Amino acid sequence: MLKHMSKRVFIKKDFWVGILIIVFGIVMFTQANSSDPVNDLYPKFVFGISIVIGILTSVVSIVKANSISVIKDLKFFSLEITLILLLILTVSLIKLIGFYTCIFISTFILFLILKHSHSVKTVVKSLLYSFGLTVIAYFGFTTLLGIRLPIGLFI
Repeated sequence: MLKHMSKRVFIKKDFWVGILIIVFGIVMFTQANSSDPVNDLYPKFVFGISIVIGILTSVVSIVKANSISVIKDLKFFSLEITLILLLILTVSLIKLIGFYTCIFISTFILFLILKHSHSVKTVVKSLLYSFGLTVIAYFGFTTLLGIRLPIGLFI
């Protein structure tokens, strides 16, 4: 299998970002320990998902290296920088305006960014998706698991 892979795959940024995400996820997954097993559930879930995302990123990089499509670096990095800034903004505002409000706003913005469209139909879909995800998160964390999440000015 390695004979057929292009040498370009190991130069591509996507491949190394995927490997970095996998290593980060594994290290953080093993470090997420507390005295209460319920408190371990969310961090281990998030870091487990990050491991899966890292694997998918590396695999997609290998597949794209063998295809003809070319990704412009500037466009690729501008999207990633935007998503990282959105994540930083969301984390910093959780205690101020509340977890569920931050999740609603950030998923709404994320959906609009990833769809590359600002039509009325896309905005309505984004609002419905964000509302549905927020309701599911509320019932999942608060009702089913009994986890108290940060509450700020709003819920």
